[in-house]
Amino acid sequence: MSNPDIIVSPQFLAPYPVDLTITREVVSLSLGKFSVTVVNGNVMFKVKPKKISLHDRRSLLAAADNPILSCEVLRING
Repeated sequence: MSNPDIIVSPQFLAPYPVDLTITREVVSLSLGKFSVTVVNGNVMFKVKPKKISLHDRRSLLAAADNPILSCEVLRING
């Protein structure tokens, strides 16, 4: 990538590839709650659904629950 479009703070960017694991929180009462961890198990991000939303919107949070960005999940049939 020569000039990527950066949409989050540079503190969340790494100059090298980082292997991440996305894990759905099964014991959660809310659907669509995930944790994003690095190989050693440390939580890097959390994904939580918006409480009130007409669309399938989610928030990406830092490990300390600070919001980073909000997005809408698109489902493609095919």
